[in-house]
Amino acid sequence: MPPLIHRVNLLADSLDELARGRRGLRAALLSLALLAAADAALLAGFGGWNSQLRGSTRLLAGSLSGLRAQNDAMRGQYHDLSRRRATQQFAQQVRAANLQWRELTTRLAALLPRDVWIVRLASSTGDDGSSSLSIEGVALTAEAACAFVTELEKLTGGTPALKSMQAASTAGDRTVQFECSVPLPSPETAPGQADDG
Repeated sequence: MPPLIHRVNLLADSLDELARGRRGLRAALLSLALLAAADAALLAGFGGWNSQLRGSTRLLAGSLSGLRAQNDAMRGQYHDLSRRRATQQFAQQVRAANLQWRELTTRLAALLPRDVWIVRLASSTGDDGSSSLSIEGVALTAEAACAFVTELEKLTGGTPALKSMQAASTAGDRTVQFECSVPLPSPETAPGQADDG
């Protein structure tokens, strides 16, 4: 009987395993290569995006510094205009006040009786923007002082308020010192144009 020989191809199994291992290794290498390519593409994309971002940042920084310079220039122009406007408004107020005072003193002199003298004139402005004229004076009699204070309503159109009145002696003569306050018309309304309402 012939001997039974079994052939066992050890090499073939090893080759099959080797082929399968190579396929697995190729697949792993291919996956690794694809992953490396994806990473490279991603890095290149991020690199490009990053350089674009840096370029955009530089551009924005340049634009921002330009805008700051424009803002500073505009702020300077605004302050100059504000100062000019304030100066013009002040000049208009001074002109209006000078015209008002000139007219006011002219009319006050016309109302002043011979037996009343004005010692002090002052104006003041209240919180609401209204102005008033404070008058201190001396009269020969209390009646003359009261008559003058009453006549002051014709001057401004406002009702005068007598603040004080007291007997005094001036150079040996008996006199009456008085103080009163009269509301003034606004600068837009010239004296003499007060509403008789």
